[in-house]
Amino acid sequence: MRFVDKSFIVTKEIQLTIRAVTEEVEEINENKTNRMVVCKIVFKDMEEQPVVSELHIIEHEYYDLLMSTDDIFTVGKPLNEYRLIDLFKVIDKMREDREKATEEVM
Repeated sequence: MRFVDKSFIVTKEIQLTIRAVTEEVEEINENKTNRMVVCKIVFKDMEEQPVVSELHIIEHEYYDLLMSTDDIFTVGKPLNEYRLIDLFKVIDKMREDREKATEEVM
């Protein structure tokens, strides 16, 4: 072995853990005829830079829930309409149900 003093340009793929502090609805596409809401959620870091995004398709029982006045919603939710806070409630429920289903498989 011998010592050298050389510099190289090397491309490396790395994985980082980045903490998201907010999530925002970036896009909502609603189709009442097909009873579906598609929304894109973007998680952002402390500098408000996008970290990752998720696409949620709200349909079937979740669409019915979103359009209802179920107890999971705060007071004042209108029937057959939704507010941003209602959308997040349904997305949280979808995430929770998906997580439970994954745990049951394991």
